[in-house]
Amino acid sequence: MKTGAGMMTRRALGALGLCAALPVPAAARQTGPGLSAWERPDDFPQGSRAARVVLIEYGSTMCPACAAFHADVLPEIIRRYVAPGRVRYVFRTFPTGSPELALYGGVLARCAGANGYSGVIARLMQRQGWIVAQARAGADLAAAIQRVASDEYQVMTAATMKACVEDRAGVQRVIDIAREGESRFQIGGTPSLIVNGMLIEAPGGHTVASVAAALDRALADVAAPGRRP
Repeated sequence: MKTGAGMMTRRALGALGLCAALPVPAAARQTGPGLSAWERPDDFPQGSRAARVVLIEYGSTMCPACAAFHADVLPEIIRRYVAPGRVRYVFRTFPTGSPELALYGGVLARCAGANGYSGVIARLMQRQGWIVAQARAGADLAAAIQRVASDEYQVMTAATMKACVEDRAGVQRVIDIAREGESRFQIGGTPSLIVNGMLIEAPGGHTVASVAAALDRALADVAAPGRRP
């Protein structure tokens, strides 16, 4: 079932104690060196800035299908396409599953900066089952997520993480990114993949074969005669 980012982020804001009304942002402008028309200046991309194909994932660290995608599909895509410099990959938080916890994880990952962002997202995906088990046991889930994040990126102390999730601008940024995905790319569930601005449909779920096929088509397209570099 698809759930709007506006509804999800309202719930998430309540969990973070930031219930005041927040404006719906205008679409972000793509500016700066090396950015494609589909990237934001505040993205944390993996891969070569020279790559002419951009894969954007809208995902949630509390979405079981996202955790499966990161375990079973993404590593092979990174190996085949991102590591050799053919494709640039961007992960953006779109809070589904437990929206408040997904937003919490997304905010913490961004606080890790360019050096820690991808690692924190990866670790939260890997430990999603443990976080859910903590929830069932009645544990403090914010503390559980903080523990996973700090295990991956040890510079993040309890004090810095507390300051991070209490920073309205940082929380707003993650919300803006999700809302832009909903309005610009019609994102309504996770994981959702955008390849050079096009939403990739996958009724049965994304596989290595389906993602590779979409990337191969995009690579062939940008290599066609007459295409600008």
